[in-house]
Amino acid sequence: MPNIDECTRILIQSLVARNFQLRNLPPTPARETPRLKFAAKHLVSAAIDLLLVDLSYYHLRHNSPIASLPIRPLTSQPIPLALFNAWLIYLQARWTMNALHSLLAATTVPLHIFSPSGFPPLFGSFSHAYTMKRFWSHTWHQMMRTLALPYTNALVRVLRLDPSEKSTYWVKVCSAFFWAWAVHAYGTFIAGGGYTADLYRYVPQVAAFWVEEKVMEVGRKVGLKGRGWRVVGFVWVFCFQGATLILWFGPAVRMGAHLKGPLPWSFVEWVVAKM
Repeated sequence: MPNIDECTRILIQSLVARNFQLRNLPPTPARETPRLKFAAKHLVSAAIDLLLVDLSYYHLRHNSPIASLPIRPLTSQPIPLALFNAWLIYLQARWTMNALHSLLAATTVPLHIFSPSGFPPLFGSFSHAYTMKRFWSHTWHQMMRTLALPYTNALVRVLRLDPSEKSTYWVKVCSAFFWAWAVHAYGTFIAGGGYTADLYRYVPQVAAFWVEEKVMEVGRKVGLKGRGWRVVGFVWVFCFQGATLILWFGPAVRMGAHLKGPLPWSFVEWVVAKM
């Protein structure tokens, strides 16, 4: 019979670093992956992600109206720059989450607390982000899907919907984004904000899914295909997501959330000062 410490370790691993492959994300590392090599790779990854966070905030400090007084909204800038800056703020979350994930992996795996397979990738590649559907299902993290899927499937069963019907698909899409809104709105609310900014972020996604699907249906009928249309798709995702991000970040910008950098010390500022 395992001792209490062993039982505790197993319980923590099952809750914190579950060994499963999330759909559409890069493969989970094999359990037999060399631990020191795995840790070194994640330390390098964490350093790169933190450098990207630092670089992005350096850019925002010098090329946006939100990181110094007087604060002005992102929309006071030219639209392309406003969209780019909104994406930088958003990507800071991705890079920070990845860095923390990598640091946890690099410290616990060599100590045999967890195995490499306990740290599946959090995010996918931006090479998939040429449609809204693929952005949410392949590029961004899948934690909301993991949370929403049981409730969405339960809703389908309660309503006795036919899984093969297109209407059921839209019920699932609406349910998934409802849960994404609910989780983020709860976090915003307990942090002292409201819930409307999160509505501006997640409600339009359903409409974008529908518009995108109809445009793609027309495109298939008239024979539109090729790499050029993927470029159009990347631009569409960049612009639409950027616009909803500007609305989403509005309250935080007005509260001065970006006046202070995300890191306690800036390597980039130090290097620039030495030049």
